[in-house]
Order: sequence, then C-alpha cells, then structure tokens
Amino acid sequence: MKGFEGDFIKTFREYHKYINEYARNNGELCVLSATLAAEISGSGTSAEKKIKAVYSKYIGFINSLLERGKKEEFFSDTFDTLLNAHIILAIHNGILLQWFMNRKTIDGPSFARAYRDVILYGMINRSNKKTNLKG
Repeated sequence: MKGFEGDFIKTFREYHKYINEYARNNGELCVLSATLAAEISGSGTSAEKKIKAVYSKYIGFINSLLERGKKEEFFSDTFDTLLNAHIILAIHNGILLQWFMNRKTIDGPSFARAYRDVILYGMINRSNKKTNLKG
C-alpha cells in the first residue's frame, strides 16, 4: 500500500483501478492464470505450490488493505479481514471470467465500478426496514 495516500476507501479505489486496468490490458493472461490455478489445485505439484505462493501474497495484500479499513473503523471489530480477502479474490476471478467471456456486450468500466461498489457497499438498501441482515 506504499504510494497510496488517503483513507481506506481512496486506497481501495486505487487498488481496484489498478487491478482492473491490468486485467483490461492483460485479459488473456489473467484468465489463463485463474484457470490454471483452478486446474492444478490439489495436484501436489511444484507448479501448484508456486501458484499458491503467488495467490497467498495477493491474499496477504488484500488482507492488509482490509486491516487498514478495520483500523480506520470502516469495518466492525468482528470483521474477518482474511475471510473477506478470499471473498474479494473469488469475486474478482469470477468477474474477470464474465467480462472476458462477454466483453463485446458488457461495458468494462461500468462492470468494474459496479463490482467495486458491491464489494464496498453491498447490494441491499440497509436503511430499508424490510431488509433483515441477521440470518
């Protein structure tokens, strides 16, 4: 997170912008990497260990970003940063695949902003009394 200035939201937006620009410019490589990781998972090979090491570093980065948000009180004390780091990576991989498969019909920047906002703010109207978040 060195080089990023501002609060958690600004930093998360910068991170998100970077990963989406990278994916836009290297889409085939990103999809190949995610597909390869899925294919070799559980194989016990040295390739699996190497790709898991890369993903572990990435999860660590996302986790540290979320920890920053927790310290700045964007999240509750009970917010599980590591679990949510895995969720963010899972969503990113799925979004990447959907965009890659449908890039002629999906507006990439709009898709990326919507996915970012779902991660940061959720999908439901929390002020709506019909919304039950307990269970």
